[in-house]
Amino acid sequence: MPDREQLIRLYRTLTGPGRHLLRWQMDRTSGFPIAILFYHRVADDVPNDWTISCADFAMHLDWLQSEFELVGLPEVQRRLREGRCSRPTAAISFDDGYADNCAFAIPELLRRGIPATYFVSTDFVREQKPFPHDLRAGQPLAPNTIEQIRSM
Repeated sequence: MPDREQLIRLYRTLTGPGRHLLRWQMDRTSGFPIAILFYHRVADDVPNDWTISCADFAMHLDWLQSEFELVGLPEVQRRLREGRCSRPTAAISFDDGYADNCAFAIPELLRRGIPATYFVSTDFVREQKPFPHDLRAGQPLAPNTIEQIRSM
């Protein structure tokens, strides 16, 4: 069976002409799509389905910075209203409000100058109680503190 690199080369060879034609058409019409990526938790401990490691998150950011114009949600809304997007664009958001995001994800986004939107579940922050899905998984992960939210 071919290895992963051979399969990737084959994919690129077979789809290259079509991808180049699509890119040319999008360039002409300012019709690039806008991707909104959402993350929940970036941390190296307590792996689960809603957590990405710090190294993988950094790799995501490297790729996103090389392939997309990274904008905040207000800019996404403006481009959607105008119906024009002249290059591949992406926005980053976080859901829930995990305390762990303040250790790596938020500082890394700030260091790189990447805008992001950070949604928090205010009841869990105010009460400092773990999210129900974490409790069901036996992983009582901490939500952000009010102080962490204020410091953002």
